[in-house]
Amino acid sequence: MPEYFVFSTINFNTRFNTMVKTLVDPKTKTAMEYSEIEYRGERYILKFPESFVVSQEGNGTLLQNEQLDLYASGKTIREATEDLFFQFSHSYHRFVDIDDSKLSKRLLAVKKYYQFLVKSVEII
Repeated sequence: MPEYFVFSTINFNTRFNTMVKTLVDPKTKTAMEYSEIEYRGERYILKFPESFVVSQEGNGTLLQNEQLDLYASGKTIREATEDLFFQFSHSYHRFVDIDDSKLSKRLLAVKKYYQFLVKSVEII
């Protein structure tokens, strides 16, 4: 079984901050897990940690979670994570604001999962 190392905080800069638990297999870097995400003055408190698959594609890094319909990329894992935080925030607000009747069955399921997953959003 691979050993994992755990970070209690990742702080990229003042615009992008997250107080999360991140699990990374040091050999394959296959998963990152978040219990809170902070982006531009908002903290998303999750009911349980959510995992994101990490993969290397060409010269870049991809982070993805199919249940949340999130696919983020960057040249480095840091850039991909920053993109992920932006996309999480954008998608959450977009799904919360849109009327259910305007969504396909698949996107309605994604919306309901966001609503289930996010316990609260705090202004910080």
